[in-house]
Amino acid sequence: MRYSQILEKVQDDLDQHKAVSDAVSKLSQYFYDETNSANDYGMKWADVNFGDPETNGTYFILPAKQAGLTEFPDLMFLFGKAKIRHTTGMNARSTKPILGHTKLILIWCARTDADPNTMLAQIKAKVVGNFETHHVLKHELTHYLDFQRRAVANKEDTFAKGYEHYYNNPSEYNAYFTNLADHLMGMINGMRREPDHAQTYADLYDYDPDFMTMLKDIMTASAFEGLRGFLKYMNTKTRQKTLKRLYALHQYAGELLAKAH
Repeated sequence: MRYSQILEKVQDDLDQHKAVSDAVSKLSQYFYDETNSANDYGMKWADVNFGDPETNGTYFILPAKQAGLTEFPDLMFLFGKAKIRHTTGMNARSTKPILGHTKLILIWCARTDADPNTMLAQIKAKVVGNFETHHVLKHELTHYLDFQRRAVANKEDTFAKGYEHYYNNPSEYNAYFTNLADHLMGMINGMRREPDHAQTYADLYDYDPDFMTMLKDIMTASAFEGLRGFLKYMNTKTRQKTLKRLYALHQYAGELLAKAH
């Protein structure tokens, strides 16, 4: 692959990362700015039946556009009770529209669904200030964009075939790579936005010019439960692909720094 093609892929990765990061920031700000009343959020409390006991339940429903995510006009967020102690999420496409939406992101993060006010306060706390929840949101938004832009969709229950099959499935790969390289891509996007301050971003994000040192930090990351599984179960092919993408990003960061000096 020519360098121009590699650079084009790097730019694509960075543009998508910026889109999902901006979306999570807007969503977090939306929850932060509003009060603890569902009416103030314009959210609706509903019992939703997906025809699956694992996903049926009580949710707070929020159209993405209502939270200022204008680049996701057809997307609906559903926030519900956590299934395990970690925040988890899922992309879903419903054949029966829910409040006019068929493209959904389900986020399970509240500890209870018995009391609406308590549940909403817990959702707000997770969306505003929980690092793990931010990673899950970025993961699911990456899935959404993959489908929109590249028609990458998971049409099978990959988890049912075991952890290794799930974590190495092409339909999951880009979302987990976004999580893995989140810190690095956040730094580079800051450099792109303010090229004259590239060194400031490098210092802020603890950038190391040595790729192997940086790689050790990234590959021992534990941002959230799903990423730990991805690192544990990735096979040789997935690892090689990941190393190539990380190396390209690292090299590009070095180029931006060199131009700033």
